[in-house]
Parts: sequence; C-alpha cells; structure tokens
Amino acid sequence: MLISGIFMKKILGLSIFLFLVTIPFIVSIEPIFTLIYYFTSISLFVFCIIFLSSFNFNFFKKDFLYIISPYYISVISCMLLGFIPSYIFFNNTYYYYDVNAYGRLFNVVLFSLLAAFIHSVCLDSKIKYPLLNILKYYAFGCLILILSGYWHALSMYFNIVGFPFETRAHVHGSGKENYDILGRVTGFAAEPSYFVPFVLDFMIISLIINKKKIFGLA
Repeated sequence: MLISGIFMKKILGLSIFLFLVTIPFIVSIEPIFTLIYYFTSISLFVFCIIFLSSFNFNFFKKDFLYIISPYYISVISCMLLGFIPSYIFFNNTYYYYDVNAYGRLFNVVLFSLLAAFIHSVCLDSKIKYPLLNILKYYAFGCLILILSGYWHALSMYFNIVGFPFETRAHVHGSGKENYDILGRVTGFAAEPSYFVPFVLDFMIISLIINKKKIFGLA
C-alpha cells in the first residue's frame, strides 16, 4: 500500500506538471497544440477519478468557492448586463454557434474541476502538494509561449528561422496601411490578445516566486 501510495503521488505530480505546462496551448489555432492540451487535461481528469476512488480524499474544499466565484459572477454579470439588454432593447441577435459556445462551456467546466482538484491536493493534510511547484509549472508553460514569441519576432522582422505555426498575426483594421508594421507578435497563440495575458501571468508569478531575492522579504 505504501509503494502504491508513493507511485500514485509520482503520477499525480507528473499529471499536474503536464497539465499546467500545456495550458497556454489551448489559445493556439494549430490542431496539434489543442490535441496536446486536451490529452493532458483529460488525462489529469481521469487520474482524478482513479485517485479519488483509491484514497479517502476530499475533492472539494470550500475555500475554492472564494477563489472561483468571482470568475463565475463576472460571466453571469456580463450576460445579464450585456447580451440580454442588447437583445431586448436593440434587437441584436447573438448566434452562439459562431463562437462554439458548447466547446467554451466544456473548457470552463473541465478547467474548474481540475483547478478544484489541484487546489485540494495542495491543502490536503496527507498530500500537501507544494504550491510553489504549481506556480513554477504554470510559469514554465507561460515561458514556452513567450519564447515562441521571440521566435515569431525573429522570423517576422529578421527572417531568421521560419515560424511554422498558423496565427492571426496580420494587421487589420482601418488605416492599417499608414503603419509600417509587418505583423503582430503572437507566438503560437492565435492572436496578441491571447498572448499578452500569459506574459502578464509570467511576470506576476516570477515576482511571487522570487520575492525574497527582489524585495528582501522573508
């Protein structure tokens, strides 16, 4: 049982690592990146079920509600204050199939469940999975995307090492001909608006991880 428990914890660490590192892959329009993300996320979800059935493990911590509730409140508020008034007062019809609403809903539910599981294994008295590892794994995934941004920039502006991934790097909009811009840096993300949040996450997490060195905090 002891050997089985140690093995399960090693698989747990590997599953969490692969999932967190590949989170940025979901913002790519390249099928290979999407497949890798879903493989790691669904693999972690399956492992969650096995882990729960093998150990007396409390999957859901009430503290997680305080973390995730602002996200769901903001989504519901946008619907109540945005889509519904737009439909009632301006007769604007919003076609949800144009934005793949079912796929987005699946991603939100899956990510929420996995986030709840990771949150629980960090707080569980028997497991106590290091929170610092969670931050480092996710930061590493963000770093991979950022490095692909450097690769993209070198390919676009200096024609060094071709960038093989499809993105929406082209400049569009009114007056674009007045700007001397070859394109927008996206890395393997679909577009800059998907790329930048991961850059910000990396910066914030880097400050948290290295706060002792930077600020001299205990």
